[in-house]
Amino acid sequence: MPKQKTPGTEQPTVLARARQAFEKKDFGRVEKLTDVAADALTAENAELLLLRVQALAGRGRVRAALGFAEAVLEKVALGPDLAGTFRCEQARLLIEASRHDSALRAVELGQAVAHPEERRQLEIIRAVALSGRGDQEMAREFLESIARNARAENRPDLEAEVLSRLMLVAHRSADHARLEDLGHRVIEINGPKDTPALGRAHRYLAVACGIQQRYPEALDHHRRALQIFRCLNDPLGLARERLSLGLHYIDMGEPELAEFYLSDGLKMAERCEDLTLLSTAFARLGTFALSQGKPDQTLDYFQRDLALTRETEAVHNRAYPLRNIGRALTLLGRFKEAERRFAESTEAFETVHDAVNVALTMFDWAIAKSATPAGAKKALALVNEGRETLQELGRGHMLPHADIAESHAHFRLGEIDRAEALFDRAVDAWLAKQNLARVAESALRFGNALTEVDQLERATRVLQKGLNAAIRGSHGELVRRFVARITALDKDALVQQPIRSSPDFALSDAETAAPARTEEIVGASTALESVRDLVGHVAPTDVPVLITGESGVGKELVARAIHGGSSRRTRPLVIVNGGATPRGLSRRSCSDTRKALSRTRYATHRASSFSPTAAPPSSTRSATSPWRRRSRSCASSSRVRSRRWATRPPYLGAPTSASSRRPTRTSCGWRPRGSSVPTCCSG
Repeated sequence: MPKQKTPGTEQPTVLARARQAFEKKDFGRVEKLTDVAADALTAENAELLLLRVQALAGRGRVRAALGFAEAVLEKVALGPDLAGTFRCEQARLLIEASRHDSALRAVELGQAVAHPEERRQLEIIRAVALSGRGDQEMAREFLESIARNARAENRPDLEAEVLSRLMLVAHRSADHARLEDLGHRVIEINGPKDTPALGRAHRYLAVACGIQQRYPEALDHHRRALQIFRCLNDPLGLARERLSLGLHYIDMGEPELAEFYLSDGLKMAERCEDLTLLSTAFARLGTFALSQGKPDQTLDYFQRDLALTRETEAVHNRAYPLRNIGRALTLLGRFKEAERRFAESTEAFETVHDAVNVALTMFDWAIAKSATPAGAKKALALVNEGRETLQELGRGHMLPHADIAESHAHFRLGEIDRAEALFDRAVDAWLAKQNLARVAESALRFGNALTEVDQLERATRVLQKGLNAAIRGSHGELVRRFVARITALDKDALVQQPIRSSPDFALSDAETAAPARTEEIVGASTALESVRDLVGHVAPTDVPVLITGESGVGKELVARAIHGGSSRRTRPLVIVNGGATPRGLSRRSCSDTRKALSRTRYATHRASSFSPTAAPPSSTRSATSPWRRRSRSCASSSRVRSRRWATRPPYLGAPTSASSRRPTRTSCGWRPRGSSVPTCCSG
């Protein structure tokens, strides 16, 4: 007869196993072990219930953890040992959910039952909640007092945690110098071990560096933060870092990387079931859509962001989506709706005493008001008020926003020269800081306004500036919109005012370096000898040459050797990155020299390859062949898939190739009728 188990004998075993799984950060295992206790909700299972709350939070499921903690506090008569701990967990989760008023109430309830160490944690949570409500000064005083006590007690871990919270207060106060000082102190105090405080320090340092356009430093801090949160198995921290990285890549003009990190961050936020994090993801994606010139998509993302922030108690969080919705509505020409959103956003920022964002919102509001001459006069008053605020706060680097808003008002009042001068001043300031997305957005809006009053020459010039910025920033959608707008105004605009006339697109030292000679193609094999022979045959001629092969085999070196053996060897070799050429323009960039448009920084003088008597132009290509791939055959790279170099019919001329094997159809370069191919090197 099997031995019967007495009641309660299994409980210590389950608790021990749950503790062991929690120490290993196996939160899924903890949830399974605590399922029975979660159904019962009894005081005897209080420790298991606490582990379940912490495991749910550890997996990033903030809403589930908070709901379960509140259910336990309501239904279970907790003893004095665990009541304070549950209140601490509840308050911490309320902070994560941006419910700062509720967090303050939880802190008050917890102070009565908590132990001394828990009371200190509750004081830290109180300060963070006050900061979230906009009371930065009181939050700073609380945290500095706790940091002094921790230093006096020789508790470096606690001091580092408090200083990392002070960094958040400094960030919300826009005190970036203090933020960086606090960050370096946290790194020094914490040492080499990975802790949440160190992860937060690197996160806020990355934000501060990004705001000041110090992107290499920002990326270094982001990478370190990602490494720390990965070691800590912190899904919320990882998701926040991916979203912040995406935002920085938007500012850096790397849309592909931005979209990758933002999409990844959104997926992680959805898995975490964290409304605040999900709201942040939609806000970042809205910013990305705005930078790509997609106002409809921008509006959709920010409306979803606003819907989520309405479920929190953070007025400050609602201010940002309201302002961004206003920006999208302005781009869509819905000015009255935009003004209402800007008014709501300004009120929200004023509630939390955020003067900087109040000023920035006023500038956006002024642009919407400038839709009519009557509104333009009121817009000037808004701009002047915002400009004075920024000057008083020492935010001179934000004044280009005021110049753009004022230029729209002067334009609507008929003072076009003044408007254009203000626009040029703002663009010059943004170009100096590589804020290319802002230049492109402002140029498109101002160029369209100039078109409405038949100032076509001015509009073309303004749109040309925006096009240059969009190309440099790889904003593909904006490039297409600019090209369509410019060609609609003047079909020959891109020919008469080529991109290479801009000093921003001057040839770099690498692109004007001395071309290679055939002697620099090192090797004694028969294949390389044939390559050198081919280079010697085609270099003195005007025959277009297509050089194909796998990535890294030396296509660009061969192109330089051909140029070095030509009659125009003393002129620069112009390099066009065909892979970065916008969709729809690839043929023109490789087969029509007059109308070519690419990201290449052209010299202000005419290069040799643009002349009919130039050296034989070369084009290097690494593509996926439509035919079966062979080892060592040209164009057999399986990594990169590119568009066809030119449309098929009609083809004339003989194929020209450079290959280690006999020429095949995968390695042939065909010359279309009447084309003149510029020298292109991409690899």
